[in-house]
Amino acid sequence: MTGPTATSTFAPAASLEKRIEDVWDSLSSAERRAASCMKARGSLLLLDTGAALAQEAGVSQMTVSRLLRKLGFQGLAALKRTLREDDALDAIDLKDRNEHLLDGSIGEFLKREAEAVLALAELVADDRWREAVDLIHGADDVVVAGFQMLRGHVEDFTRRLSTYRDNVRYAATHDGCLAELIPPKGRDRKRVLVLVDIVPYGREAETVAALARKSGFEIVILTDELNQWAKAHTDHVLTARISTDLTIESTGPLATLLSLLAQAVAERDPVATAARLDHWAQIAGDMRYYSRKTPRRRRPLWKGKYAGPKA
Repeated sequence: MTGPTATSTFAPAASLEKRIEDVWDSLSSAERRAASCMKARGSLLLLDTGAALAQEAGVSQMTVSRLLRKLGFQGLAALKRTLREDDALDAIDLKDRNEHLLDGSIGEFLKREAEAVLALAELVADDRWREAVDLIHGADDVVVAGFQMLRGHVEDFTRRLSTYRDNVRYAATHDGCLAELIPPKGRDRKRVLVLVDIVPYGREAETVAALARKSGFEIVILTDELNQWAKAHTDHVLTARISTDLTIESTGPLATLLSLLAQAVAERDPVATAARLDHWAQIAGDMRYYSRKTPRRRRPLWKGKYAGPKA
């Protein structure tokens, strides 16, 4: 057998990542998929069975067993014991590391960033959040727009949302002269504009909001705590705090808010979302985007039954 054995190579405290690194060159492609899945799961491996881990990685249970032996574990139970010991040591060290970090200015910034993200919990429990999610989920067409330093986050949100539902478009306000706002011919369509803005770009954003209303759009605005114009255009205003004393305003809380919003829309119709994700995976496979088979992600939130895409 290639690779280390349970008794000869690894010190008891060797981390899982270190063990994987040491044997990586000796692993087969299937074993590497399983090893990558283990690294991604981390402490969540404590909740896994061998069968579940094999399914997650897209390999056989025999492959998982063979990998565990190469990593120096006599079965999954031995791996879990090591993970529990590592977690206990991490808990002991964490307090010292945090106290050292929080002594400096970066620590203070991290605290404020964390507080701003955690404050989103109050927002997502509010009726405004539910109404905005319902509006986006129920729309025939969704147009998304953002500005300057937020553009990358907004484009990522658009791609996520277009994976979960159809008829989602990104409006590059200067590239296409907002052709996305032209009213469609034929039957009335329920159209929603998701507009993402922070105060330095408020003038341009407010103009876009006014044009969208004139074109018959419902509007959802994601913005910061200093915004003073959004509520004049819509009741659907979702606010994240960006003033965390960084030299330039933080985009982190708004980026988190966008990810949560996309996820919430996906969960409105879990069966339909699962179907779209499976078709998306088929397209990626047919295009050979990836150099090897990628693990199938678990979707624990999909409560409805789904039998897979139709032929």
